[in-house]
Amino acid sequence: MGERETEQAAADEARQRPLREAWQAVLGALNNAEEETQALMGRLVELGTFSREESTRMFAEVRDLVEQRRNELAARVDSAVGDAIKRLTIPSEDDIAAVAQKLSELERRVEALDDIDPPRRSTQIPVSKLARGMSRAQPRKKKKPHV
Repeated sequence: MGERETEQAAADEARQRPLREAWQAVLGALNNAEEETQALMGRLVELGTFSREESTRMFAEVRDLVEQRRNELAARVDSAVGDAIKRLTIPSEDDIAAVAQKLSELERRVEALDDIDPPRRSTQIPVSKLARGMSRAQPRKKKKPHV
């Protein structure tokens, strides 16, 4: 990896770090909430408010709902980050891959041109140069006779 790629990777990491940390905090909060919910449901079972089966069913429903919301949130975050990157005109991985593909194609074409013998130079002056030279030509002045 070249110096430029290393610098780009470091810059990308610096931009992504706060988002990653925020996402980890959200996931941590959800896991804590799940543990607390499990503990609360266990306590309600102990008190006889719910049976073990009811508690298990309700917890599964809540867990499924939380998972659904987590997926929706992840999709929203991905969309928001993608929109922000577009506004900042930071190229996406697909953009970089497309440019790399075009560059490879151009390199291939240049190499193919290098394999062709160069055309021989013509000794004739191109018409375009002749035309330019003629348009600049000044009419000749008549010589005055010496007295």
